Amino acid sequence: MAMKDQIRIMLIEPDVHTREVYREAVAHMPDMELVFDTDRQAPAVDYLRTQGADVVIMEMELAEGDGISLLDEINNPPEEKPLIILSTYTTSRATIGYMRMNGVDLVCQKLNQTYSPAYVLQMIEKLYPYRFFAEPADETGTVIAQIREELDTYALRRQVQTELEEMGFRHKMLGFRYLLDAIVLCVERKDTTIHVSGWLYPEIAKRWNTTETRIERAMRWAIESVFVKANIVQLYQHYTFRYDEENARPSNAEFILNMASKFEKGDGWQKIVTDDREV
Repeated sequence: MAMKDQIRIMLIEPDVHTREVYREAVAHMPDMELVFDTDRQAPAVDYLRTQGADVVIMEMELAEGDGISLLDEINNPPEEKPLIILSTYTTSRATIGYMRMNGVDLVCQKLNQTYSPAYVLQMIEKLYPYRFFAEPADETGTVIAQIREELDTYALRRQVQTELEEMGFRHKMLGFRYLLDAIVLCVERKDTTIHVSGWLYPEIAKRWNTTETRIERAMRWAIESVFVKANIVQLYQHYTFRYDEENARPSNAEFILNMASKFEKGDGWQKIVTDDREV
C-alpha cells in the first residue's frame, strides 16, 4: 500500500518488457509507487478518473488509442492535472510540439543514449516538487500563443487535406491547394460573413502570387473534375450537402462553405459565404 507522501505513477506503455523494467525500477524508489500500468487508452483514462495519479508516463503509439487522444482525455480530469511525461520514439516536431503545448511537462526520447526507465524516474523525482509553480498564464500575444495557433492550423490543414483526398481531389490539381487554403481560411476567419471575391480570392491570390481569376477558375475546374469523374459513392460519403444537379456540381462558394462547416469548432456553423463570381 502506498505511503501518504509517495508519488503515485501511472504508466501507459505498449511494450511489455518496458513496463516490467519500470516496475523493477520503481521498486527501488522508496518515494514512488507504480499504481497502474496498461498499454491501452481506455483503461488508463478510467483509472485516472476514478483513482487518480500524481504522474502519468505515456507513449504516443498504444495498443489501443493514441497519445494525442489520451492527452486530450488527461487534460479533463475531475481533479488537478498530473505531471505528464512523454516517453517516446516519436521524432516528429509537429507531434512533439503539439504535446508540449497541450500539457506534457517533459519529453524523454527513447532514441537518446541517456534514456532508461531509471532516468525517467530520476527526472520525475526532480520535477515533481515544482509541478504547481508555473500556473497557466494569459498567453495572448506571446510566442507560445503563436506556436499554439500554428499547430492548430497545421492540424486543421491535415484534416482538410485528408478529407479532400478521400473525396477524389488530387495534388496535381492546381485548384486543390487553393481550395485547401480557402477552407482553412474560412474556418479560422472570425467574421461571420465571408466575401469570396472581395476577400477570399484576393487573399489566396496574394499567397500564391497569381490572379483572382486564375484562383476562381482553378477551383471551379477542380470541383467539376471531382464531381463528374470521381466515385459517386465515395464522394457522397464525404460531401453530404445538396447542390444544383443541373450544373452537376456545387459552386465554389457553396463547396467552400459546406466543407468549412465540417471543421468548424463551437456551437454550430454561423458563417455565410457570399459574393461568388460564378454560377
